[in-house]
Amino acid sequence: MRADRDRGVFVCDYCESQATPPVDDDGVLVLGPAKEKCPICAAALSKGSLESFSLLYCERCRGMLIDMDDFQPLIAALRSHRDAPAAFLAPRSAADADRTLNCPRCGAAMDDHPYGGGGNVNVDTCEACDVIWLDGGELRKIASAADRQLSI
Repeated sequence: MRADRDRGVFVCDYCESQATPPVDDDGVLVLGPAKEKCPICAAALSKGSLESFSLLYCERCRGMLIDMDDFQPLIAALRSHRDAPAAFLAPRSAADADRTLNCPRCGAAMDDHPYGGGGNVNVDTCEACDVIWLDGGELRKIASAADRQLSI
């Protein structure tokens, strides 16, 4: 079976049957294993899809590696489905800012900095690979925060 990311299904090339994999609590459609390892817990990452955007996802700690070009459109898509008013969020964690993660793609140290939009989170970025790492729950915090101009 092969993944049809546009439709969020697996399609059998032989009989053309379709199977819809289950979506996890974060809304990520897990599509299969990836070669990269999680920078937090070292578990194998999985290829995933969220709102038709490709990403790498850790099923253990629920962290996500998202292409920078997909980040703002993904946040906009998630906010368009928001069914509650924007949430007040607690201050960002200092422990998150005191660590250094290595990029799952190239292995280089990622830059850690406060996210410039709503959500009160620290994000880890690799400029060389053009990716953003979000810890489990951080995407939800950003999407739940008051709408602002998105920037990093």
